[in-house]
Amino acid sequence: MVCTPAPDPRPRTALTAILAGLLVGLPGCVTESGAKRPPIVTTKRDPSAPLEINGPVARPAAGQSATTRLRVLLQPLATLAFDGQTLPLTSPDGRLLVLQRGEAPTWPTVLALPGASPATGAALALYDLTSSPVAEVNFATPPEPGLMLGRSADSAGFLVERHNPDGSRWIGKVSWTGRTLTWLVRDGNVNAHGVLSPAGDLVYSRRAPSTPLSELVVLTRDSRTQVVTEPATSLVFPSFGGDGQELFAFGLAQSGTEVLAWGLPTGGPRPVGPLRARRQIAGNADAALAYQAVAASQTPTPGASPEAQGFVFFHPTLRRMTRFLAAQASLDLLPADSVAAVRVPALATGGYLCTTARGLIFSPDPPAGGTRTIEARLLDVPHIARATTQPDRPAVLVGPVPKASAPTISVMRLLPEPDEAAKP
Repeated sequence: MVCTPAPDPRPRTALTAILAGLLVGLPGCVTESGAKRPPIVTTKRDPSAPLEINGPVARPAAGQSATTRLRVLLQPLATLAFDGQTLPLTSPDGRLLVLQRGEAPTWPTVLALPGASPATGAALALYDLTSSPVAEVNFATPPEPGLMLGRSADSAGFLVERHNPDGSRWIGKVSWTGRTLTWLVRDGNVNAHGVLSPAGDLVYSRRAPSTPLSELVVLTRDSRTQVVTEPATSLVFPSFGGDGQELFAFGLAQSGTEVLAWGLPTGGPRPVGPLRARRQIAGNADAALAYQAVAASQTPTPGASPEAQGFVFFHPTLRRMTRFLAAQASLDLLPADSVAAVRVPALATGGYLCTTARGLIFSPDPPAGGTRTIEARLLDVPHIARATTQPDRPAVLVGPVPKASAPTISVMRLLPEPDEAAKP
């Protein structure tokens, strides 16, 4: 027997509270401590001018002889209304941003649970971040009613989903350039939480409207299909590893909630290989926990690289971002209380930008064979980073607008000093 998650009116973990707080301007997010931190720029300045943040990224641990430094600029771009729940997606080059505004969908709809209803009050908005000021871009045709922003984007476009009155759910893709919608999965099943692989394949969870168990479906660019199942387990919220070599998902079973990993062989008859690793992360089976584990992430991360191997997610028991390494079935702990993290390939200094209640933290890669024990705070206000492939604009940041009367996010561009951009 599989534990079927009950519709939760509002998922109740630290992630939801902090994400909601940092995006609607929860006061008192940053708490000071006696620890010495890198300097934070808080001088009086033109709000439209770039901010320079210059401080040591890493305090040397015992046995280390060097200190890594990271110098970045922050360029404010815009403040934008959104639905207070769904985080925006950006194009891999960081030029475009799409968000969801209007009325937020119900939690059964977000989680694709029985009792879901069409998101008739949701609307999509697309923005050109390269224009000054930032400008909204019109779609070629008005988006269909009830479209919800998906979890994934690539250089061609971004995913959307729609829950229909008959209980079915479809997955589509909107192109960045033509801004037109193409339905990728359109049938009578509940097809949900789709993601794109670095190669352009689509992976999503699927169940019949009358069935609580979900399976994974892989739809390749050349129209091959593979179904991935686990006995008495509902597989939900698929994601790809940072190096593009593994597929991950969460399993909901009677024993609890697990994270699972499969290899992605090249040149074989099947796009997904056998199960490689699994690890329990919670003692109860709850779709809300799986949602919260990846709610702040955009997948795939642009610029997949070997250094980015593993799956970064919010661990509901450890209450911090972790990196699951399938080869060892081990966890790499990211900064305490972090609720979002992304590797930024366009920065010369390898590591993760992590969102915490203390602000935006940079966690550099540890020395070979070492542990991740050093970190530095770049901003004293929580922001979530979206990585790009462009060395001259390696990340887009979204964060709170203090005392806003309605759900609003600020959008900034992270710019490196010349010696901090990754070499082409």
